Amino acid sequence: SDSVFREIAVDALCAGDSTHVRALAATGTASERALASLTGEAGSCRFVAQTLEGYSLTDATCRRAADVMARGLALRSDAERAAALACAATVLQSDAARVVPFEVVSTALQKACAFIQKEEGSPAYVASLHCAEACIAELHRRNEGKKIELDAAALTPLLDANPRLAACVADALGICGACGSPTTDQGLLLRAVVDLDVGEDDPLIARAFDACMEIVSASLPALKRRPVDKCIDGPCSAYLKKHNAEPAALLACWALHRLCVSRAAEARRWGASARPRDAERARSLVVDVLKETPVAKALQIVAREGFGDESNPDSTLKVKVASRARTVTAQYERDECLIEMVLSYDPAFPFRSVSVSFGLHQGIDEKKARRWALRLRAAAETSTAKRAVLDWRKDVDLEFDGVEPCPVCYGVLHPKSKKLPHLECATCHNKFHASCLAEWFQKSHKHTCVVCQTEFVAVKAPRRSSESRRPALSESDDDAPPAPPPS
Repeated sequence: SDSVFREIAVDALCAGDSTHVRALAATGTASERALASLTGEAGSCRFVAQTLEGYSLTDATCRRAADVMARGLALRSDAERAAALACAATVLQSDAARVVPFEVVSTALQKACAFIQKEEGSPAYVASLHCAEACIAELHRRNEGKKIELDAAALTPLLDANPRLAACVADALGICGACGSPTTDQGLLLRAVVDLDVGEDDPLIARAFDACMEIVSASLPALKRRPVDKCIDGPCSAYLKKHNAEPAALLACWALHRLCVSRAAEARRWGASARPRDAERARSLVVDVLKETPVAKALQIVAREGFGDESNPDSTLKVKVASRARTVTAQYERDECLIEMVLSYDPAFPFRSVSVSFGLHQGIDEKKARRWALRLRAAAETSTAKRAVLDWRKDVDLEFDGVEPCPVCYGVLHPKSKKLPHLECATCHNKFHASCLAEWFQKSHKHTCVVCQTEFVAVKAPRRSSESRRPALSESDDDAPPAPPPS
């Protein structure tokens, strides 16, 4: 039967029995030339890769297939390695996976990571991708609590391969030897970089910055003498090859650059809460080792992306980026009024705040210009330059339309909810954002108006019919007056 024939074929090739191979050729099932390419260690790997998929195997054949996989991982030429990795991927996706030792799976993962940097699209590259995925899936399934002796830097090619495989790195980090102490974990850095596009995770980002400082602390003097900023925007594996330095320190530098560019606001928060020594070390790392690459990248993104089509026919906005001066200049003009705002970036960005000043201003008094500068600075602290300038423009447009700003945050649109001030003081009739007012009550430990300092009583909204009130029940609590602080 077909199943018996395939069983004999696998056993014959796994055992290297040339007599059985010739007998198979004599049956007319396969040509002598085709079977000739399936002899030897690499040939056995090729045959196993072609035969095992979707095939129910006996325990004896599973053990022989696992043995072929283990022997194949020792092959050296590129063609033979590609065959061995394809064999490993097939074995780990078949019934034979259950008899493959943990150490052999971890060895296959290391071989795949080392070999994955071959030319994209080549058989070796494809085999490496499939093998790495199969190894990670198998190790994750077993969850034996063992640790692979695999440095996290060896996993960096997975980050460079494609998004699907990069997502597997988080699983691999949980089972590799790089996951040790949470403060010195190289794997933590990679996990943070992988999760950048997944969503905000402030604790993870903060721990990643801690790990960066911990890893580079011993290497900082040497890194200052030999800067490692070249190729830092490229693939991690190429960056590690470019520079002759301790791999863990290079990995920390690469991860820090990515985190500073993608999560500048979190970096500022970390710098503000970190120990002064760590914060100063981070600033020194950005300026002296990375050669200000985070601020250069941030300005490059602003210049490349522009400011889109978010326009208002009543006003004009012109933005100019000066990379050498590290400034972004926004010029706003409306109704014969003009004001120029300048965002200046520190060389240690993002561990130092963006400063904002107003320059040329016509038809706008200095008090209002100063308030607008404070509003833009607050927006630049929590978002990118592009988003901060566009939000500031909307604020100014609304002020020209007659909407009064919130006296707490100096803005018309709330920085997070983007709502207008709507809680009106019954005494002075100034309007506030609910969350801004709640923050004021909490910090001042009193329930008085920010402006008139009388007991705050909100002007009641006009009564509405039951039908018009019903949708309001699902609105945010931001529409309700904040509760007074506890006495």
